[in-house]
Amino acid sequence: MTSRPELRTFAFRPMDEADLPVVHRLSQSVGWPHRIEDWALALRLGAGVIALEPALEPAGIAGTVMWWRYGDTQARVGMVIVHPSLQRAGLGRQLMTACLNQLEVPTCILNATAAGESLYRTLGFVPIETIEQYQGIATQHEVAPASLRIRKATALDMHAIVAMDRQAIGAPRGHVLEALAAAGEVVVAEGAAGLQGVAVCRRFGRGHLIGPLTAANSTIASELAAYWLARRTGEFVRIDTPPALGLPRRLAAFGLGKVDSVVSMVKGQCSDGGPMRCYALASQALG
Repeated sequence: MTSRPELRTFAFRPMDEADLPVVHRLSQSVGWPHRIEDWALALRLGAGVIALEPALEPAGIAGTVMWWRYGDTQARVGMVIVHPSLQRAGLGRQLMTACLNQLEVPTCILNATAAGESLYRTLGFVPIETIEQYQGIATQHEVAPASLRIRKATALDMHAIVAMDRQAIGAPRGHVLEALAAAGEVVVAEGAAGLQGVAVCRRFGRGHLIGPLTAANSTIASELAAYWLARRTGEFVRIDTPPALGLPRRLAAFGLGKVDSVVSMVKGQCSDGGPMRCYALASQALG
């Protein structure tokens, strides 16, 4: 029988670029697929702290947590990692407390694994929806003509893209969208009434990730997902989506299977958003 680690108090300091190789190795030790480039992008867009334990490898880092502010109303929390040897030693709670002490916004959102959900509940978070992770080698699949024109986005589209995304998530994050566009490729769905959807595809983890994907309805969302999947045939693709919005059937047609799920949780006010919906996340951390 494995003994429970003793509850301890840890020291913390801000995360910086010099920590990236070490936190990357820590994430690999718990089975995360993130590349060091994925960590670097997350840090450029937000902030974080690390917990210290000099006796540990790698390099005395016992855990991490990061956050991203979206305007004055919303923050996202993610990249919460506890060193495998310190599970159940109280470090997860201390990491989250250190994070929440930095955030003074009405709404704080995170995506919880089964292992972390009970902790987040005690900190005041409540479930709002399930997010399922689909991934695999994209297979060839016949794609019917789209109901709207799908084209590559231009700089002139960015204002409308930011507005659609804000309707979908209930907060502004133009800086995030600009960074993701620079790191990958963006397409929009355009009709007589203007832009009705947007989807980003970029390198992430083991291959490519589709998201954020925002659309006015499930038909447009499905067509945007199919656009990228058809262009990534034979490549590893991942997408994180709320199954209630209807994308899984289209993903299965391209060979992507469900491999995991998390629970999206909120602390504070929960916005209903606008007519646009988020059909795929930028990542489980960024939302």
